[in-house]
Amino acid sequence: MKSCDTKPGGTEGQLLELISQALHFKYKLVTPSDGQVGTLQENGSWNGIIGLVSRGEADIGLTQISVTKQRLEVVDFSEPYYLNKRTYAMNFPSLVKRAYIYTYPFDIKIWIGIIIAIFLVPVVFCILGRGKPPFMYIFFKLIGAMFKQSFT
Repeated sequence: MKSCDTKPGGTEGQLLELISQALHFKYKLVTPSDGQVGTLQENGSWNGIIGLVSRGEADIGLTQISVTKQRLEVVDFSEPYYLNKRTYAMNFPSLVKRAYIYTYPFDIKIWIGIIIAIFLVPVVFCILGRGKPPFMYIFFKLIGAMFKQSFT
């Protein structure tokens, strides 16, 4: 534990200054020698700021300390004055080669279904139209409609 006579900075320092002026008390800053916020050690003791407060070596701990179930068992927390939103990190997907840019959105089962549909739809239309127009004509019209290009 280190003692210092300087004034604290940041949000916590401003809060401490306001409270000390309003309630007319002086304070002495102490910082944990390990510089940690506080984690439970294997022997059951706490290090960091949580350790100082739980052992009575400090009256309060002012820093951005996350409230956890384990920490609640050894110290009391005030109402939070700052809330972090959760963020998640993930690996960036690799870039898709230009050759695969059109096939990438669908998996193999979808592509097999599309290919079957491309050949099955003209067959159904040929059966319903009794062979007029012919299969190849309907097939190329379907391909042209898919690519918004006419096949003549």
